[in-house]
Amino acid sequence: MFPSGLAVEHEVRVGSAATAILELAESAHIDLIAMATHGRTGVQRWVYGSVADKVLSGAQLPILLVRASEIPSAIAPIRRILVPLDGSALAERALIPAQYLAKAFDAEVLLFRVQEPFSFVQSGLTAAMSTAAFDDALLEVVEEYLTEKTLEMRSQGVHVGWETQFGTAAENILDVAQKRTVNLVVMSTHGRSGIGRWIMGSVADRVLRASRIPVLLIRSGTMVEWVAKELN
Repeated sequence: MFPSGLAVEHEVRVGSAATAILELAESAHIDLIAMATHGRTGVQRWVYGSVADKVLSGAQLPILLVRASEIPSAIAPIRRILVPLDGSALAERALIPAQYLAKAFDAEVLLFRVQEPFSFVQSGLTAAMSTAAFDDALLEVVEEYLTEKTLEMRSQGVHVGWETQFGTAAENILDVAQKRTVNLVVMSTHGRSGIGRWIMGSVADRVLRASRIPVLLIRSGTMVEWVAKELN
């Protein structure tokens, strides 16, 4: 049940579930929507069906999705937060909420970037640079980027580490989350390829479908602006 001292209100509405959720979120100035990843008709309805599909598409605020199970498990304390990055300012919108949550739970933040090897991408580079040389040069740039973001967060008093891998994004995000005992994934819902890629595209689509841990999707600036005030 709810922790002692937590203020809780409830409301019941008749009609379309997704519509009611979105209308209440707007009228009550909600900061965060938290949903289990399955409903009456199973996981697919809530993750990619009529309810969560519409909420994900229509909500302009962060959404926390938690995988539900028929056999309840013990609540794991948040000790490590994974933030996938792709080098874009849009993906970095997840950093401030992750920073706030890390301070609130005294947790570590793990910045993680997956880079596709040169052989996976189309490039206009000349054949003068070998695949291995390009990968090495790219890795150096990625490591400099992650080091910079790590130092920025450490200057705010947050415990931060970083890791990078070559491969495909979603699979590596899920793999490192399991291996590093991550308790929460905080990710922006759009990256370099636009909002479609991260919401229903190859990255977030696979992460949401396969993740066994909660995923916090940062949609708009609502939560970012709120936690920025809390941090100042």
